[in-house]
Amino acid sequence: EASMVGVLLTFGYPEAVAAAATIVIRVGTLWYAAALGTAVFLTYKATR
Repeated sequence: EASMVGVLLTFGYPEAVAAAATIVIRVGTLWYAAALGTAVFLTYKATR
């Protein structure tokens, strides 16, 4: 996360925007994977 914020700061984004964008991206990717994994698991469980 620190490197993502650092890259955004290098591109000229304000510190608050860089931190917020990093948090949004990390939470989004985490929950996308969790939802996809849950859907696959439930589909697999329902077909057995």
